[in-house]
Amino acid sequence: MRPVRRRDAIAVLGSALAALAVPARAQTAGGRRKRVGILMGYTQSDQEAHVRVDAFLDGMRRAGWVDGKTMQMETHWAGNVPATIREHAAALVRSQPDVILASTTPVVRALLQETQTIPIVFLSVSDPVGDRFVGSLARPGGNATGFTNLTASLGGKWVELLKEMNASLVKVAALFNPDVAANKGAYYYRPFQAAADTLGMAAMSLAVHSDAELEAAIASLASETARVGLVVMPDAFTVGKRAKIIALAAQYKITAIYPYAYFAVEGGLMAYGVDLVDQYRVAVSYVDRILDGEPAGALPVQAPTRFELVVNLGAAKALGLALPASLQLRADKLIA
Repeated sequence: MRPVRRRDAIAVLGSALAALAVPARAQTAGGRRKRVGILMGYTQSDQEAHVRVDAFLDGMRRAGWVDGKTMQMETHWAGNVPATIREHAAALVRSQPDVILASTTPVVRALLQETQTIPIVFLSVSDPVGDRFVGSLARPGGNATGFTNLTASLGGKWVELLKEMNASLVKVAALFNPDVAANKGAYYYRPFQAAADTLGMAAMSLAVHSDAELEAAIASLASETARVGLVVMPDAFTVGKRAKIIALAAQYKITAIYPYAYFAVEGGLMAYGVDLVDQYRVAVSYVDRILDGEPAGALPVQAPTRFELVVNLGAAKALGLALPASLQLRADKLIA
């Protein structure tokens, strides 16, 4: 599928310049190589996750941190199975890195159970205060800080966009895995339900824990007598199972919205969320400052400021949906 519209070039340039503005640190104290650990809550076969790690490594090189020269990198791919995540977290902590870049809520939780001293910079975490990773966003304290990937209010925004795409919807379902979702799914569900009430739609909760439950939950939407839309909430499970979710939504002709652009690129109807690749570039600044001696707990947690709306026109056509002019004008990217 080929994108037919690019995002705002000025915003992209600004993000790139922000990454380039990080001061270079070509030599560490005493000439010792700093050790940087990465723990990803995705499988090693997830190419989208590799794109993000590559963006981080590129930013580190620009800042003077080169794997094998001025630093030593150790990357773990833990997937989304809690037991496996705990094993990788323990192994990485035993290697005593100077800082850890951690992605997804279950990964950060596992790391903080292993260490309260090694600095952690997190990404793809929605509710670090609610999950007790930090004391507050402004003053994290402890050994963790980082970048939140979404805000709770998006739970309502997804419902609004879904209704705008398909005005005939009278119900909306939220799909998530409570074992790994932020605050067990409640973080996004409250504004999700409030938006549904405002729009006169019935709200449904689809909590799933396995492939079998996932298939049954989406199939159940097709048996509803009323038209039901689907909001796929962001968590390690739904991200890891996105190919299956996208395929099932297409099979059962369900109008669905997803939390990240790559869901739409990979065939989903539409997506609205933060540019994760950009966040990995910006995260370089915190890792660099920590390697230079600043405590992680003194660096405020940063919330996302840039969001992108992506619509897959092919998926819309397959569902018999015409893209409203209002969405076409607001979309950052349309995929043919």
